[in-house]
Amino acid sequence: GVDNAAVSRLAAGNRRLSTAEAAEVEAYFSIVPRNAPAGFVAAVRRLRLPDARAFACATLATWLRQRGQPAGAGPAGDLLARLQRGEGILRADQIVALARSEGLSLETLVDGDARPEHPPAPGATLAERFAAATSNWAAPAGVAYQLTRGAMSAGGHMSAGGHMSAGAERRGKVQTASQGDLVELRGAESWHAVLDEYSAYLVADQSLLPRFEQGDVLFLDHAKREIRRGDYVVALLRVESGRASALVGRLRLETKDDVVIEPPRGGPRELEKTRIVSLRRVAFCAL
Repeated sequence: GVDNAAVSRLAAGNRRLSTAEAAEVEAYFSIVPRNAPAGFVAAVRRLRLPDARAFACATLATWLRQRGQPAGAGPAGDLLARLQRGEGILRADQIVALARSEGLSLETLVDGDARPEHPPAPGATLAERFAAATSNWAAPAGVAYQLTRGAMSAGGHMSAGGHMSAGAERRGKVQTASQGDLVELRGAESWHAVLDEYSAYLVADQSLLPRFEQGDVLFLDHAKREIRRGDYVVALLRVESGRASALVGRLRLETKDDVVIEPPRGGPRELEKTRIVSLRRVAFCAL
């Protein structure tokens, strides 16, 4: 429930938490048990990835429908009802908290297996059980974690296979990338002797303005380097004879089957992964 910029200032020590904020922070972190086992912590880390969250939510939705219990009333009940219908992708903290309240193993949940680990919290509805569980996690006289506190998760639809379609987590319609959205990059061989750990490509024209100009050299990270939302990426579709056809821009979404990349001009474009030879992060650019 705190603005990202405020969190950055807090983490850097540029301002202190207020008393009310400190209570909310303690409630937020109560979803991870003290002395949590390594497997639990590793599962939490996996939930940073959009695909992992979509997969876990699809598994949770199936589990909740099979139990056949009502979602309950209030904002938490509304969110849980949406989840049961396969609508919306929860945040990582919401997935962790819900798994704990339902007594499910987070380690197996992220692998698509809703396996009971301990009895769920008491309650006639999902929302009641969640409220009972979070009250138990809170410190004495402390604030309990709230499922719906802060920015709501983005709306979306989860397929039967557990993955969100690329068109689900965005506003409006995203066009499929066409030949006209692609740019030509030329291999910058002269740079390889200096920085051989990167792939270097020369921007051949002005189609990437205002972010990149003709003559700029893009240095692409290793293929195995993790890519995150917001990174500038190059989706290489064809590479031959020192030239490449590519879609260049910010990564907005990545699922099992598709990516959504927003070029410097023209709006986001959806691209099937089967068309991509290699998806690489732009490490830096030489003018």
